Amino acid sequence: MKELTDSIIHELFEKTGVGDKYYPYYETELKRRFYDHRKEFPYVEDEDEDERAIDEEEINAIIECSDIYIRSYAIEREKGHCHQWADSIAKSNVSDENEYWTIHNAYDEIEDEAEKEKELGIHANALNPDPFFKEIYVYLFKEQDPAPQKSAEEYIRLYRECISNGKSEIYAKCYAQRIVECGISEEFSELYASKYEECINKGRSEIVAKLIAWEYENLYEEYWPEDDNILGIEGHKGYMEGFEYAIDNNIEYPEEYAKQYKEKYLAKHFPDDLFINDDGSHKYNS
Repeated sequence: MKELTDSIIHELFEKTGVGDKYYPYYETELKRRFYDHRKEFPYVEDEDEDERAIDEEEINAIIECSDIYIRSYAIEREKGHCHQWADSIAKSNVSDENEYWTIHNAYDEIEDEAEKEKELGIHANALNPDPFFKEIYVYLFKEQDPAPQKSAEEYIRLYRECISNGKSEIYAKCYAQRIVECGISEEFSELYASKYEECINKGRSEIVAKLIAWEYENLYEEYWPEDDNILGIEGHKGYMEGFEYAIDNNIEYPEEYAKQYKEKYLAKHFPDDLFINDDGSHKYNS
């Protein structure tokens, strides 16, 4: 192709099937790519057939990229996105960028914070109009989740499953977050969520509740007693009583305090020599 005439552009645009209102954007993109190519590879009248064939392949690739651009651009604008978002998405799609970076690039390129949030909201709503989905998707997106749509859908499934089983909203959100965002197993997520809920219901702050729930979960990760291991179960109970007391009263080194508290707790509940080591400590040791 020697020249890119208006008639050629119109003919190519018609083949895209995109609405006429997007013609100016197609024209701009096609011309930009075509003239950038011609700056580097000027048209030569007496090129041989092989060189001409290579040039035509390059021109066809330019047309194909422009077609991908305008189709992607039109889809985003029809969702309600602004030009800047749609342009970024379309260019990423031409480059075959993965979905994670495609959305993040569009989001990051918008400088105005209010506009950024508006565009992200439009994107989330297009994926799923459920307000709860939008809330979770936006949160996970900002937390750099590699697949926020899939994660948000799983979060909502787990949350609603908990609610249908009679769990509280506090528990359900905490449980779903531990599994989806942190990748924690169901068993340990149940432990964490139950302790977190208990702390919140006792009036503790969110930070303190998380700290205590983490310790509770870590304690079981280190040693999970069997159902018939009364000594182990009581040891956990004693340790957490001491740990929570230390946290509530700002005692330094709460873990050490909890260990000492556990020994006294077990000695009180299990005074039999059967459970005592030579150094006076209990045989249960977590």
